[in-house]
Amino acid sequence: MTWQGEGVDFDNYQKDMKSNRLDKYSMRHWMRSDETRNILIVDDLRTQSFKILDHILYNSITKKPIYRPCRGSMPCELCDKKVIAIPFVFLTVIDFTPYTNKSGKQYTHFKKLMAIGAKNDLPLFINKYKEHGGTKLTLWKVFRKPEGKSFGDDWTFVKRADEAKLKAKGVDYSVLDYEAMIKSVKDQDYRPLISAPGITWSTVDKSKPEKDAAQDLGMEDIEDHGTTNKPATATDQAKPNEDPF
Repeated sequence: MTWQGEGVDFDNYQKDMKSNRLDKYSMRHWMRSDETRNILIVDDLRTQSFKILDHILYNSITKKPIYRPCRGSMPCELCDKKVIAIPFVFLTVIDFTPYTNKSGKQYTHFKKLMAIGAKNDLPLFINKYKEHGGTKLTLWKVFRKPEGKSFGDDWTFVKRADEAKLKAKGVDYSVLDYEAMIKSVKDQDYRPLISAPGITWSTVDKSKPEKDAAQDLGMEDIEDHGTTNKPATATDQAKPNEDPF
């Protein structure tokens, strides 16, 4: 994308938005309604997850939300526009649903970023954390109800994964580099996004902050960052295996 004086090269911007080249940060784990998948949570919720304040916009070209990290105490064009900002907790997950891309290449699994709302969705995972003694390398059978949460509603614990088996199958189970991912987006100029055709957003009164679930449920030690989806899809409805390892 290029600047033309004080204007924006809208033609190239719109083309890039359609091809999703500008929006990898918004590519987050999601599931179809009434779908079941085997999902491996890679990180430990308390010690490895990552908390971030994200502004949320909407792209009417792709019909998908766009997320951008708040710059906090730095000048933030999205704060200036009062674009709604929501605290999220990032987790790295591996989806074991078979997938075939448009070129016909088949995948048995793929790594994804999962963002859960720190205010409304985090309690589910804190309860799972307490119930099973952590979340690191835990496998779950996940079901999304019709019109349910994008990342799935019912998380049923299957087992704790065997690292040796993961390595033997060539599964990269390292945690995503959240710091580098966020920095690469924060370093962008947000002004073209705000000015682009088809980009809309809701506003919020940031003078009245709300407590989130991390505070309410004793998760304050999750580090707080930034406050002072073309998602992959399966070509057919594959039934997840009981044990993908």
